Amino acid sequence: MKVLKFAYLSFIIFSFFNCSKNEETKESIIQPEVIESENPVSSPEIIEEEVYLTVNIDANKNTTDSEDWIIIHDDNNNLVDYKSYDSGDELTFSAYPDSITSSLSITEFSQVIDYVNDLNDGTSPQTRSEIGKKYEISTTNGLKKGDVFNINSTVLNEPQNRTKIGDFNITIKDIPQIKNLNISTKNGVVPYGYSPSWEGNELIDYTETLIQNEGEQEYLISILDGNYANKYFLFSNSENQDLTINYSEFKLFESTLEVEIPINSNYLINIGGFDIDESFNYFGGFKLLDIPLNSDNINSNFISLNYLSKFSNYRTRFILETSDYSYYKTQFGSRLDKLIIPKDPNFIINNESSFENFRFSTTSDFTSSIYTWRHIEGNYPYGNYNITTRSIETPKNTKKIVGSIPLEILEKYPDLNLDKIKPYKTFLNLQDINYNETYPSMDGILIYNN
Repeated sequence: MKVLKFAYLSFIIFSFFNCSKNEETKESIIQPEVIESENPVSSPEIIEEEVYLTVNIDANKNTTDSEDWIIIHDDNNNLVDYKSYDSGDELTFSAYPDSITSSLSITEFSQVIDYVNDLNDGTSPQTRSEIGKKYEISTTNGLKKGDVFNINSTVLNEPQNRTKIGDFNITIKDIPQIKNLNISTKNGVVPYGYSPSWEGNELIDYTETLIQNEGEQEYLISILDGNYANKYFLFSNSENQDLTINYSEFKLFESTLEVEIPINSNYLINIGGFDIDESFNYFGGFKLLDIPLNSDNINSNFISLNYLSKFSNYRTRFILETSDYSYYKTQFGSRLDKLIIPKDPNFIINNESSFENFRFSTTSDFTSSIYTWRHIEGNYPYGNYNITTRSIETPKNTKKIVGSIPLEILEKYPDLNLDKIKPYKTFLNLQDINYNETYPSMDGILIYNN
């Protein structure tokens, strides 16, 4: 300010003398001293992009016959980004911090081609033919900035290349009938067969030839007998010797959870045991119990879920089907210490005018819901079919973001039938799902809408 005042005063003085003196006697103008600021202006701060979402695709996920995309929307329903992916990829999504909302939605988009093997006499390379295609679109709402989202394989588990190194015969004597039988190693079941009994507990013998695979020396046999006792026998046979065992050598399981089964229902139970150095998977592991749906020969109002302390981790799957709904329970890690089968959810659809406006009511205390719509064209599953399926998962009391499909993807797949989909099924999660876990536990109710 002093500089400005001085300059202004000098200008007035100069003007005065310029008007009162002769042109020939002009004096030179004294330039004011420029005083530099003691606080120079700092350079602007550089703002860098940050990773707001990481997506890991399991290396075992089969993307050979599919084209797959990830689509991101913010909680204002704006398209943020999208990328294609293959199995084993790690996708990172970055943006300037202030440009991304705190909540996000992620959509998995896949076009899957179904094939069938052509007839072959074994002398020429195997060929196959396309029989149909599926569009599978699933959206998950409620993700937060910085989350890690895992896309797991739906077909994991038992090693694809188990090397046979021998076989042996095993005979189990004096069994009071067999209602359910499981024979397995650490990598899952080995081939075997049996005829389940329906009534009675008369003593029988069982004989089978078992394969021994490389690195699978230990076997577990579990039997649910005609007295509804569930027992096991654990053994090793590294020399592939034929064995004869009496059923009296079988032991009762160390830990048991008894579950009451509602009348007029079907159920599935699958319990796998894993040693501390073995990785989880959906179908492998030692089979402590494996009862498939519609096992009509097992006629009991109670069933036991059994565990052994030998194993450090477990996979417990339980499915109950009634005429109105199905109940699903999957737990990885510790043994299941309780199982409460929910009552009828009294599910009612309130609005089915469009996928975006779908609304329902229920008496179930759910944490999140997943509703699925679909449309089928052609002769499914026999050939020349086209299926479009779209689902969306939204936590309770969370804004639902449906999100548009990018134009590039819509133009790439012109036979996508999103305008024809109708309500198909709804799943009500009864507990929060941790998507940062490779194998998240699940507890929920499934209702088919048509």
